[in-house]
Amino acid sequence: MAKHRQRPAGPVTGVYHYERPSGSTAWIAAWYELTADGSRKKRSAQFTYGTGISRYASSDDAMQAAIAKRKEEEARWYCVLGERDKRQVNQ
Repeated sequence: MAKHRQRPAGPVTGVYHYERPSGSTAWIAAWYELTADGSRKKRSAQFTYGTGISRYASSDDAMQAAIAKRKEEEARWYCVLGERDKRQVNQ
């Protein structure tokens, strides 16, 4: 289950902004997957922007891609759906 904080680090739970030591920036989408033995493994995807080799031109594009990835993984792996206080059991 996702941990919900009073003041989230990003626009939605599991999505946050990260500045690398090298100077490049990215939006990160993070989630947990269940393994075959029942334990959980943290997974993440990085959506870089702002450099010549980045996949996204702007921060907003990268953030929207990270949110979409997080929602896709949440629907796939978690047993509940919805935003923060409006969560309901996944059918």
